[in-house]
Amino acid sequence: MKIDCHICKKNIPEESVFCNFCGTKVKKQRDAGRNENFSTINVEATPPIESLTTLSVELNKSNVKVATPSVQNRGLHSSRTIIITSSIIILLIGVSIGAVFAIPYLRYNHAESQLNKNEFDKAIKGFAALKDFKDSTQMLNEAIYLKGRSYLDNKDYKQAIDVFSGINEFMDSSELIMEAKYLTAKQEREDNNLESARLILEEIKNYKDSSQLLKKSYYQEALSVYENGDFKEAKELFESLGGYNDSKTYLTNISFMETLQGTWGGYVFNNYNKWIISGWDISRGEDNGIGYMTKGYISEGKFVSGFTFSIENGQLIQEAANGTFKFDRLSYSTTVQTTKKKDPQLGMTPEEVKASTWGKPNDINRTTTKYGTSEQWVYSHNRYIYIDDGLVTAIQD
Repeated sequence: MKIDCHICKKNIPEESVFCNFCGTKVKKQRDAGRNENFSTINVEATPPIESLTTLSVELNKSNVKVATPSVQNRGLHSSRTIIITSSIIILLIGVSIGAVFAIPYLRYNHAESQLNKNEFDKAIKGFAALKDFKDSTQMLNEAIYLKGRSYLDNKDYKQAIDVFSGINEFMDSSELIMEAKYLTAKQEREDNNLESARLILEEIKNYKDSSQLLKKSYYQEALSVYENGDFKEAKELFESLGGYNDSKTYLTNISFMETLQGTWGGYVFNNYNKWIISGWDISRGEDNGIGYMTKGYISEGKFVSGFTFSIENGQLIQEAANGTFKFDRLSYSTTVQTTKKKDPQLGMTPEEVKASTWGKPNDINRTTTKYGTSEQWVYSHNRYIYIDDGLVTAIQD
């Protein structure tokens, strides 16, 4: 069957690829149903043009299917893109996985470096964050332990106790707690914080020579309390010592001083005096107010404070250069009344006069007439007070 060339209009066989006359490629190709990427060239359809004829013959002889260049290039480009993208993704995944595994190692090494630099708090924080990674728990305890040792070496015993208490089962921490308490007690004794030292030593009385130091602390504290005049507490402390040192002597002194405590009253010649003894302090209250306040001490079983005092038959005995005077206990109160008494004034009642600076009279001369009763109160140094009908009407000084 023949077809016409669409260029030169010559008849050519239907199966021709090129026009045998003008060499133009025929539009309507044979085997149109084949893959568009390939063409079969037949020797019998060779065009007259030399260049095209040669190409057609060679291709037909080898019966080669030729891929369209543009489609082939697109395939290669797509494959390279997929390979590169896949490689990048694999690399990123690898880096991410590596980072996940590497970070704990880096943190561990960093914490270990801080520990070697004695940066204990930072190391503790670092190992605590790592939790169960490698031997982080062990390293955490070690960092805490070394921090406690550092406090101990720097004589910061209370801080050392707090730190070691958190790891008391690690290494010799429990032993170091005892040592830190022992050293704290010794330091407290040196600073005269005797009660604090005693309380600590009671906790560790079986450690080293703590029991002996405890007795010394009790004794020193008892002496301190005794010297401050707190006889009740001093007595308890000395009694707890069971005869240690000269505790019994102090207990004897305390018993004597306890009998003196309180307020005593009596006459010294014609003046009514009061003695108030509180601890080691003694104050004298006279008719004209407080005479003086001073401290006393024990000497040969007596209380000495300018005067010498003792107890006989429940009375306070005052020994002075001008005589011996007796005072009765008014109360166990040790409160010192420091309000000064008033001088006698016109219009006072007899009781107010007695409570004044003149006090009780040495004698009273009383006169009674139909007009009433008059009294003359006689005092030393030619002093007189006149009272008519219960009120002071005249004062002669």
